[in-house]
Amino acid sequence: PEVKVVILKSTSAKAFCAGGDVGSIAELLNIDPESDDAKRALLLEYQCIINVHEYPKPVICFADGITMGFGVGLASAADVTVITEKTLFAMPEENDSSI
Repeated sequence: PEVKVVILKSTSAKAFCAGGDVGSIAELLNIDPESDDAKRALLLEYQCIINVHEYPKPVICFADGITMGFGVGLASAADVTVITEKTLFAMPEENDSSI
């Protein structure tokens, strides 16, 4: 079957995408958040956002609820983003001096 449209939607009633906690991920993987491994993880997130933006078929995002960090990137990369009265956008990365 041919893909006609891509729909990004959460299964959570509270959040579309709360993003990733780079510090916690680095701790879990036992790597320095400033290391090349941590930077590669962030680059993979950014590449995913670019892939959504450049996808040849329409991408629709239903950002219902908390939409943070990576979720904001996905929502902004989609061709159409639908929000609700519960949608809350936040970019905690802007408080991180490493980015």
